[in-house]
Amino acid sequence: MESQEPGVQALMLSLIYQRRIHPRKTDFLERLTHSGNPEVARIAGRILDASLAGGKTFPPERLGTSFRVSRRDRLPYILHVPKDYRGDRPFPLIIYLSGGAGLAIDAVNSSEDVIAPTGYLALYPQTGDMWWNDDIRQKFASLFDETLDTLNVDRQRIYITGFSNGGTGALYYATFWPKRFAAVVTMMGAGVCMPEVSRRLMRRTTFRPCCYMGIKIRSFLSVARETLTMRFAKLPRRCHHSYRFSRAWGMRLLCRVMKGRR
Repeated sequence: MESQEPGVQALMLSLIYQRRIHPRKTDFLERLTHSGNPEVARIAGRILDASLAGGKTFPPERLGTSFRVSRRDRLPYILHVPKDYRGDRPFPLIIYLSGGAGLAIDAVNSSEDVIAPTGYLALYPQTGDMWWNDDIRQKFASLFDETLDTLNVDRQRIYITGFSNGGTGALYYATFWPKRFAAVVTMMGAGVCMPEVSRRLMRRTTFRPCCYMGIKIRSFLSVARETLTMRFAKLPRRCHHSYRFSRAWGMRLLCRVMKGRR
C-alpha cells in the first residue's frame, strides 16, 4: 500500500476486502479512511468494520462496469458493481435512463465518473426506443425485477434518473412504481407535454420526493405542485440542448439527493 495513487489504493483495498483478509496492523487503514478519495475511504472503512452483515446473502458479482443481457427478455444493459460489493450487504441502486436513442453506453459515458465513486450499484438499461412505450416499460419492469432478484439491493435506497427521453421515462416509471423509488431526478424530461405522463401525474396523489429541471418547468409546475411532493431546480437561460452542462449539473443534484438519504 505504498502507492499514493487512489486508483491503485482502491484496487488493493478491494482485494483485501473481497478475500476477507484481516490485517494485523490497521494504522494504514485508519489513515485511508480519511482519504480525499471517497472510494478509498469507503473500502478502508469496510475492512475495519468487523461486524457481520445480517440478512440474506447473494452470490458474488463481477466487479466494475460491464455489458450484460437480461435472462428474461434479452434486454441489453450495463451494470456497475462497486469494488466493495460482496453480496453480503445491501447496496443502494441508481437506475439511469439515457436520452436520445436510449443507448446504455451513452448513459455510462455521461454519468459514470459521477456515479462510480458513490459506491452505488448502477443500472443502465438500453432500449433503442422511447422509454414510455408500453413494450419497453414491460421489458424494463422485467429487468428491474431480475436485478432485485440477483443483487443485494437496499430496497429503501433505489433511485431513478434520466436525461431527455430518459428523463421522461424516469418520471413515467416513478408514477407506476412510486413506492419502489426513494427519489427521481428527471433532467430535461417532458412533463405535461407528454399525454402518457401527464395523465398518470394527474391521477397520482402520493409520490416520493422528486427533482425536476428544464425549460418547460413553468407548465410542469402548474400540474405537479397540486399532485406531487417535489424539489425543483431550474436552469435559467439553458435550452434542452445544453447537453453537457445540464447532465453534469443534474448528476450533481442527484448525488446531493442520494447523500441526504444514505
